[in-house]
Amino acid sequence: MFLAGFSAVPTPSKHLLATHWLQSEVHNGGFSQFFSNSTGVLAPEAVAGSSGPSECRAQRIWWKNA
Repeated sequence: MFLAGFSAVPTPSKHLLATHWLQSEVHNGGFSQFFSNSTGVLAPEAVAGSSGPSECRAQRIWWKNA
């Protein structure tokens, strides 16, 4: 249900939302929390949105461990 509506969102907004959840979940409980919660469905968008000057600490960790 979520992914059906999410597909209509503009790509930059998808990346922003996904990287927000990546950062929030990783800072709260680690990557295992990100992937074990429903937010894990946003992993492809989190990867796509994790490059560039606005990278957060969680995104840098993502790339280091990917």
